[in-house]
Amino acid sequence: MIKKLCILIFFFGFSVNALISQEYRSISGKVYLKENSDQQKRKSRGIAGIYLSDGEHLFKTDKSGNFIARIPSESPFFVIVPDGYKMENTSWYRSIPKDGEQINFELQKESINDNFNFLAIGDVQVGSREEINMADVSFFREIANRDDFDFGMYLGDLVNDNTALFHPLRQSMNSIPKPYRVVYGNHDWKYGALHELQDKPFTADFGPKNYAFERGNVLFITLNSIYPVGKYGYKGIYKAETISFFKELLGKVLKKNQLIIINQHIPLRWMKNKNELLDLLNIDHEVLLLSGHTHSVSRYFYQRDSRSDIQEVVCGAVSGNWWTGQKNWEALPSALMKDGTPRGYFKVSVSDNTYKLRYKAIGLDPSRQMNTWFGSLDNNNIANMIDTISNKFILNFYAGSDKTKIKIFVKDKFMGYMEKENELDPYIKRIKAWQDKKLYPNKLSQKSPYLSTPSSHIWSMDMSDLNFKDFNLLTIEIEDPFLEPFKYSINFRDFIE
Repeated sequence: MIKKLCILIFFFGFSVNALISQEYRSISGKVYLKENSDQQKRKSRGIAGIYLSDGEHLFKTDKSGNFIARIPSESPFFVIVPDGYKMENTSWYRSIPKDGEQINFELQKESINDNFNFLAIGDVQVGSREEINMADVSFFREIANRDDFDFGMYLGDLVNDNTALFHPLRQSMNSIPKPYRVVYGNHDWKYGALHELQDKPFTADFGPKNYAFERGNVLFITLNSIYPVGKYGYKGIYKAETISFFKELLGKVLKKNQLIIINQHIPLRWMKNKNELLDLLNIDHEVLLLSGHTHSVSRYFYQRDSRSDIQEVVCGAVSGNWWTGQKNWEALPSALMKDGTPRGYFKVSVSDNTYKLRYKAIGLDPSRQMNTWFGSLDNNNIANMIDTISNKFILNFYAGSDKTKIKIFVKDKFMGYMEKENELDPYIKRIKAWQDKKLYPNKLSQKSPYLSTPSSHIWSMDMSDLNFKDFNLLTIEIEDPFLEPFKYSINFRDFIE
């Protein structure tokens, strides 16, 4: 009996050790400086002090640029590209290295200052080739023709449960002559697969779900916010390895006075264990968090004791309201988001360890930062109609927040501040009413869902005391510590003549 028990213990122990040895892989390699000439290449210099990671643990190159890592997971392995080096789209990571594999990373010097711009891009979320075409002729065409940004940050949900679209979508992304990084979203999965297999197409095409890089005086940190539940579900939960990775970054990579920019898909305030992250962020650094997921735009602030607030910007969606709504002459749907924001993205302008935000509605003039409504929803004519039912002026400032103040001027005379409200955007109300009456959209277009959510950036002012025949222009002035200064004028003469 004792002999049998010993044999069982031996085999049990052997099985456990075998499983453990299969889970861990030993890899090694070198991080070296890319040289131009053949002679220089033969003498390629290793770079000391460069951090690498598997998305949970950090490793560091020695004085010769060499590293040895023992990694416990099947995630990609990557280099944390430091400031002053180029951001290539794929050369910074390796997909699931084999045990014993030798991996080399080649970094190329780049002249970078502390002032730069990048695009924060939420939910392209294409579900078909037709929707890729929609993205091509609108979003990708637009950013291909602007040269005022250094890279793009895609904030998850590139596709809509269809990973076969990763390849054609990547062709569109690669057609833009700017580097980019990608966040893992809850629809970027292999639909219905086992939990351990759901993210494999994403990591094969776009790399790790947790990673970091530096640019200027900023530490960018991308975090996986998706925790699979059941066969088709998910929750917003940071896994233990994500928190471990974040903690190591703050302890080893973060420099004094660096701005921290965190990128994830699900907004922080929806995360079940958000306090684990917030507790680690009780430090003397400015923090900006960028997310997507909600197909709406909002800004939220987390207070810290004796420190500046952490701002989270939910950046809207390139797909808007999931590519729905009445189509125009280019077969592009209006896709007005449920908060009344046109589909679009943010430009983030960084200066040292500070930043400014600006929303860009796709296909609209950059000055278009708001929708205005003057009149009543009881008419089916165009918005901004003055009638006898209501003289309530309503303004939807897309990038607005609780820190936004909106002034109204008539003939250069200050009339007062608009009052912030929590209500449906009037254009959304009208779309909803038209859909209920089956007036909108036509049979070639798709009905818009989710039109009952109040917008977080609506302001109003009662103008019943104004005599509109006495002036032509009403001027709107925006004050916000995180936005570029902004003025906008409306000509009321057009509405009353």
